[in-house]
Amino acid sequence: MPDHFDYKLNVNVEKGVQLFGQIGKTFYEAKWIQPREPQIILIEMDNETAYHEASFYIQLNSHDHIIHTFGFVDNDLHLPILLQERAPFGNLSALLQQNRFKPSQQVLVEIFNQIVDAMIYIVAQNIVHGDLCCHNVLVFKMNSNKREENLVKLTNYHNARSIDQPIKNDDRITAPIRYCAVEILRSAGRSNYSELSDVYSMGVLMWEACSQVEIPYTNISNIEIRQRKLRGEKLQRPYQCDDHLWLIVQDCWHNEPDLRYTFSEIKVRLSNIKIEKPSISYDFALNIDVKQGALMPGTRKNNVYNAEWLLRKGPKIVLIKKDEDIATREIEFYRQLKIHPRIIQVFGLVDSKSSGSIFLLQECASHGNLSTLLRENHFKPLPIVLVEIFSQLLDAMAYISSKKIVHGNLCCRNVLVFKMNPYHRKGNSVKLTNFDYAQFMDHLKNGKDEIIATVRYCAPEILESEGQSKYSEASDVYSLGVLMWEACSKGKLPYASIADDNEVRQRKLSGEKLSKPDNFDEKIWELIQMCWATQTDLRFNFAEMRTLISRIKPRVAWHYKYNLNIDVQKGVQLFGQLGKSFYQATWSSRHESPTILIEMDHETAYREASFYIQLNHNDHIVHTFGFVNNNRHLPMLLQERAPFHNLSILLQEDGFQPSQEVLIEIFGQIVDAMIYIAGRNIVHGDLCCRNVLVFKMNSNQRKGNLVKVTNFHNAQHTDETLNDNDRLIIPVRYCAPEILHTRGKSNYSEASDVYSMGVLMWEAYSQGEIPYANMSNNEIRQRRLRGEQLQPPSKCHTDEWTLITQCCLKEPEIRWTFSQLQSLLSSIRIK
Repeated sequence: MPDHFDYKLNVNVEKGVQLFGQIGKTFYEAKWIQPREPQIILIEMDNETAYHEASFYIQLNSHDHIIHTFGFVDNDLHLPILLQERAPFGNLSALLQQNRFKPSQQVLVEIFNQIVDAMIYIVAQNIVHGDLCCHNVLVFKMNSNKREENLVKLTNYHNARSIDQPIKNDDRITAPIRYCAVEILRSAGRSNYSELSDVYSMGVLMWEACSQVEIPYTNISNIEIRQRKLRGEKLQRPYQCDDHLWLIVQDCWHNEPDLRYTFSEIKVRLSNIKIEKPSISYDFALNIDVKQGALMPGTRKNNVYNAEWLLRKGPKIVLIKKDEDIATREIEFYRQLKIHPRIIQVFGLVDSKSSGSIFLLQECASHGNLSTLLRENHFKPLPIVLVEIFSQLLDAMAYISSKKIVHGNLCCRNVLVFKMNPYHRKGNSVKLTNFDYAQFMDHLKNGKDEIIATVRYCAPEILESEGQSKYSEASDVYSLGVLMWEACSKGKLPYASIADDNEVRQRKLSGEKLSKPDNFDEKIWELIQMCWATQTDLRFNFAEMRTLISRIKPRVAWHYKYNLNIDVQKGVQLFGQLGKSFYQATWSSRHESPTILIEMDHETAYREASFYIQLNHNDHIVHTFGFVNNNRHLPMLLQERAPFHNLSILLQEDGFQPSQEVLIEIFGQIVDAMIYIAGRNIVHGDLCCRNVLVFKMNSNQRKGNLVKVTNFHNAQHTDETLNDNDRLIIPVRYCAPEILHTRGKSNYSEASDVYSMGVLMWEAYSQGEIPYANMSNNEIRQRRLRGEQLQPPSKCHTDEWTLITQCCLKEPEIRWTFSQLQSLLSSIRIK
């Protein structure tokens, strides 16, 4: 017990909750009874620890960069309790590991100077610290970019000793093998601690801080570390470590202590380091070229702001605020990669007018990132859509790898979504972003690059890296496998049930893999498992994966609303179309409108069923009730049934001879459906009388008619980049000329549907006559490409024929839109 007490518990200070423990010590929150500064902490010690350690705290109590100890606190437990000032930011190691502090090189030099100041004072007292490391550096002030706004203090004298009075029983203290000098490891029970052994540890501390989060000799046993250090192995240079600073670190690690510098000499060398930051060349000026808007919702942590162009027109943009060092490094990768359709376009750097930070100017993703969309259930893609997204990412990664670049941080959060449709693969567009952790493969060979490991996504070889980078194309392949798992798991965080990254690290190093999610497509799961091969040379490269994923045709676990023979009864087959069979159907227990069952093959269902579900809320589009579960395990849709069949058959068989006024009403209903379809960026692709179902008909009274558009076999989302090779049949008699001109590229658009609408109206006025009857498709194609037009039907009046010809103009840009067509139809007055 101490000889005297400076304070009394519950009189001068009050003990709070326990914070943490160390060998022989327990740390508690504390506060002054009478309010005063600074913040304080209580350290409760056992007698042996107090005997050895407390004296050093008291002796070394008069230096600005050594933790201040107020004295002993009298207490009823009769235990030695020390009262110390409390560091508001905790220790340097935790701050770096948790990415809460990313000091610049200039700031690191300042921190090292302060630690060296403390060590010069300690050496002057003939004391050896014995355990220099970032964990034993407490942070009182921190600013990543301003040297003068940082304050650190040294703590923890568990391993300290007086040079004049060596410890009699040196076995009681465990040597910190990762940090200690080689001469400590050589000694067998003898103390070789000295100022120069502390200098060695100071070198490791500086390496640790420059590495941001890396623990020296990560995941290597103490026995192996001892052997490696005794063989003369050294830690590799951290990424972006200043040349002058790296020379100082290396000089701290001489195997022979006499060749090392003293702390006073290190102080001189540190004070002579002048880290000149290269001048930044900005591409745009704030408030001249671009204007900063409000912080985007949900991006406070990432500092993403809305923005707009001031001097030119361009795509929607955002400003992303980043540290100068990160932004200037990242822009180099974007410039190297130039423009790729699957990599986010970054226009350049913008001065943020804020010290130490800078703006990246990049295009804005209209839907945000894939992780948030999946996690918040805003996007529920079918497996066929996920395969399309993975294919697009593989395009990006194959290109990145061809440029000898490693991305280093593949995850759903770094996938930006520009177009999304959960049902149809062609309605999706994603781009890869965030090259914070990227590296050039050529640098990897030098073993100098060290970046932050994203433990939940990175390959196991990264976690075994021992301070040397093992990032490669193969490590990115592993991470892409985790990304695919995350996307197929609805945005679930990998290892979500484990809060501690260290535990995740240990599990991955022991060979544990993520488990297969529920209802997972087998082919996708096989590909993911290939990404996770323990041996890197057994993993496919990105080019090979792109080929493999193109062969995957996943089946969908359809969401069934009804059960066959329970909710609905299947009747006789009515007719068939490509990929579909139509059956009569009746409700089992309720009397509602007549129904029909459409049995589809899987390929047709992928392409078509999603449009029926998506376009289910317009009075002039056929209503689809939902999927029907059946023992044949085929996609089966339940739809309302048209009592009068389709318009083409009715007209051809003279079962319906509508007046001019009734035809205008029917066209108006079809156009109403098409406005709804076009408003969702969808092209029908096969407008004709055959695909118009008749629910009510009256040849003379326009209000006694009801028609609905059906058949989305040729439907697609509007996208000029789409390849047309997947289209099974081009409706040559009805399609626009630009469709016939193209080979492999899709020119389907609202304008092409308008053209088909014109042909549909011609067909209706011709009492169901097929356009270009008795001609082969090839002959029709040739005639139309020569500019031949259909002739006016005999029943068609001048106003209506003008309307048809305006729909069928050769140039898509000058045709009516459906909204304009609706207005024109409503203005026609039949005499």
